[in-house]
Formats: sequence, C-alpha cells, structure tokens
Amino acid sequence: MPTHVLIFAKQPLPGFAKTRLIPALGEAGAAQLAEGLLQHAVQQAKAADIGPVSLHFTPAQWPVAAHVNQPDFSYQPQCDGDLGARMAHACGQISAQNPGRGVLVMGTDCPALTSEVLQQMHSALADYHACLVPANDGGYVALAMRECQAEVFSNIAWSTPAVAPTTRQRMQALGWQWRELPALVDIDEAEDLAYLSADLKAMVGLG
Repeated sequence: MPTHVLIFAKQPLPGFAKTRLIPALGEAGAAQLAEGLLQHAVQQAKAADIGPVSLHFTPAQWPVAAHVNQPDFSYQPQCDGDLGARMAHACGQISAQNPGRGVLVMGTDCPALTSEVLQQMHSALADYHACLVPANDGGYVALAMRECQAEVFSNIAWSTPAVAPTTRQRMQALGWQWRELPALVDIDEAEDLAYLSADLKAMVGLG
C-alpha cells in the first residue's frame, strides 16, 4: 500500500522565510537557504518513491507549481489556522479521498530527512500505527500514520519543545503503537547551520 507524502512549505521570500536566521544570513541569505531546503525536500520525497506527493503551500498566491516544477505532484494552499489545524485539514482530505492509504507529513527544514528515512517510515507502517522522526529541538521533522487522526495535531504548543512529547501523548491516548527513528536537526537557529551540507553552506556563503 502506498503512503501519501505531504510536504508543508512556505514561499522562500526575503523577510518571510527563515526569519530566525536573518541575523546570521541576512534576509536574502535566509531566503536562499529556504529555497535550497525546499528543493532538497522535494527531491527526497520524489526519490523515496513511496506514493503520491502533494505540496501544501503558503501564501495562497504563491505560483508554487511553476516554482517547484514537479508535474507529478499535486498542489494545495494551506488552510487558515495554526500548524496543527493545517496539517489535520490536509491529511484529513487525503485520507477521505484514499481510504486505507497511509500519510506522511514533513516540512522543509531538515536536510537530514532523506529518501532513505522516508522509506523507513513507510515500511514501519506495516507493523505500527505511526512512525515519528523527532527533531533535536523537541519538535518533529516528519510523522507517518496509517490513517489520519486529527487528535494527533490538536491543542499542541507549536514551535516549542513540547511538540514531540505532546504528540506522543496523543498517540498513546489513541492506543497506537509507533516506531521512532533517531532524532534529526531542523535548521532554525544560527547554531544549526553547522549541520548543513557543503552544497547548502556554499549557497549561503558559508562554505
């Protein structure tokens, strides 16, 4: 059974993208890094080849299909609400349209989230209700589920160290068994830049 990959992305505009990195990289550099991370996420999701890929984007006026240039992907603007509401809405739509198909939600902030990791997450759904890849900062970089349950995303203090612990509580309350893969690093703060690949470092003048 395929797993539908949902990529959540923000347009890499100067002053809009990776704002916490602007002091270190400047607005243009932060946006350039966001562009590189977006393209990396797109390529990894495509290379994983575990099922259809959709890109859920903000702002709604972003001409993302032309920007990403992946005709096999589907594209949907993110709905209003916090991150949890947006992920629950998108996953719920996919699950309603494709009963029995697993879903995998991911962002674009983690260059260590490779196609191999996505394949491991997909494989885990054969034996577990879910598979979580935690982030080093207490959040998570990706979550795969056999079926979308909105409760997993509800009432969570996003962008805090409570995200992954609260998500585990939600899954436990559902009676789920899940697999966790090793934690990876999201590129959010200046100290995270050390974890960039040589190519991404060169892109923003850190090489």
